[in-house]
Amino acid sequence: MNAALIPQPTREELPECHANGSQPQGYDREDPVCWNCRDKFTCLPSALDKALVVGALQDDSEIHAVLSEDMSFRAAIERMGHRLRVTQAGGEVPPELDVRTPVVETGVRSVATTPEPEPEPEPEPEPPAPEPEPEPEPVAVAPTPVAPPAKRKPAKRPSRALVNEKGEPTLKSGKPLPPVRQLSKKQMKAAIGRIKVNQPFPLELGMQFVRKTKDGDNIIVRLVPTGFELDGVIYSSLSTAVMYRLRKVTSGNAYFNLVTNQCTEIWSEDGDVLAGYIG
Repeated sequence: MNAALIPQPTREELPECHANGSQPQGYDREDPVCWNCRDKFTCLPSALDKALVVGALQDDSEIHAVLSEDMSFRAAIERMGHRLRVTQAGGEVPPELDVRTPVVETGVRSVATTPEPEPEPEPEPEPPAPEPEPEPEPVAVAPTPVAPPAKRKPAKRPSRALVNEKGEPTLKSGKPLPPVRQLSKKQMKAAIGRIKVNQPFPLELGMQFVRKTKDGDNIIVRLVPTGFELDGVIYSSLSTAVMYRLRKVTSGNAYFNLVTNQCTEIWSEDGDVLAGYIG
């Protein structure tokens, strides 16, 4: 395995949930946010070394292919971008882009998993153009004064807009956020099963995850039948909801963890505190 093939993020650049981050959670094989995180190539190996997660590099075919030198880092990033564009358009990820599908071995020189097209033949050289006939000398005419163009004021961009040139919401780093979409009842049941915040009881619809902030505000994510509701918007995962609020890569499991965060609670649907910090 050659870790030198991938850029090594600095400590300041690491997401909190990275295996080497401030709130290490490690790669979650079931979380779509992890699938499209460019730092996953260092996160999963470190998480396995530190026993933060149970599994293998093969849990993500792109990570395994890059570290095995069967795919270039650039090709993996292109696959991630393609997968993200498909989901942002509301489509389903095709099997060949699923991280659980083995990647075709292409070698590190390749930038995609499909063969390069044959180069087109060189065009026949065009005959030289005939020499143009000399034009008569122009008669000097006094130029008409033209008013200088008015200076345009730069468009103001709301400080909290955080969108790219396509109007898509982004993280503070400029990377696009996962698409906002809702889940089916079956998908939501599976998503609730992936939540691991050291809760002392099974989670149910209607329960609320609460994180108190320094400015006295509460970040509240409620479990509803079609997803995770935050500020009136329903997201497809706990992590995605938190990322839209904080505008940085964050694991929902780490953010609302009852063991590592003293300011986190779980409320009932009526607002009663069911669980809090477990020190």
